[in-house]
Amino acid sequence: MDFGYAGPAVKDFSDAPRYKDYRRLLEKEKGIDAVIVGTPDHTHAMISMAAIRAGKHVYCEKPLAHTLYEVRKLTEAAREHNVATQLGNQGKTYESLQELAECIWAGTIGEVREVHIQQAGYNYSRIDALSSQMDDHPVPDSLDWDLWLGPASFRKYNPMYHPGAWRGWSNFGTGMFGDWVCHLIDPVFTALDLGAPISVVAEAEGYDHKIHGETFPLSSKIRFEFPARGQRPPVTLYWYDGDRYAPPHPKNWKKGKNLSHGRAGTASRLAALSSATGARSSTVRMGPRTGALSPRPR
Repeated sequence: MDFGYAGPAVKDFSDAPRYKDYRRLLEKEKGIDAVIVGTPDHTHAMISMAAIRAGKHVYCEKPLAHTLYEVRKLTEAAREHNVATQLGNQGKTYESLQELAECIWAGTIGEVREVHIQQAGYNYSRIDALSSQMDDHPVPDSLDWDLWLGPASFRKYNPMYHPGAWRGWSNFGTGMFGDWVCHLIDPVFTALDLGAPISVVAEAEGYDHKIHGETFPLSSKIRFEFPARGQRPPVTLYWYDGDRYAPPHPKNWKKGKNLSHGRAGTASRLAALSSATGARSSTVRMGPRTGALSPRPR
């Protein structure tokens, strides 16, 4: 779509055939076995679907698609065409994720009923730039803007969208939720064997979708309710982003003390906290670093 932006990669693989349009690639390169999709979120589904229908295995960077409808259709297509698929989530390879799961499975902090996860380091909201969308900018010579837009409705080129800043715009990206939830919540899904929630409630103070819908909230809080799984109790999971919302602080935990630092492993930190608090049923708090945990008695 943009060989100018892809310059370093083009130089590194100068002998590789190059295509701006994925459809031409699938038409001409019949011998390929698999496709890697690392484009902006809004084009993940259409490229992945074309590859699956062509009988190619697919590795797609997270998030898998731009909407839940697209995700469901891709799932159906992968089963129908019997191809191997994988979602890109590099945190899945971290040893600390497995340590966390094993600690939970071993009952180190008792039954987990509540989880708080926060990413407050930065935010993709572009509310401050909404009025600049209609500004005139020349399309770079190296960019096929119509192809870049793909399934999105037409709009004028703006460097606020490409290169790189598309994550903050709802027509192209999925904001903090789409970019970070899969990283930070995935360890919880693995450890607690969670499936689909039975309810989801979101708060975003000062955000009006009718006015700000082209972008995302400056800060949000989302509560997920998960049902019991076998002998495991129901779980309430809270997600926070931005600086407006934050998890409750454990009553007996010293402010400023951060469990994500230091040389102690996940198991040691959880065991120490469990012993200190006498936890039998716990709330788990996680931050941007895998393994940043703290339980509190319930």
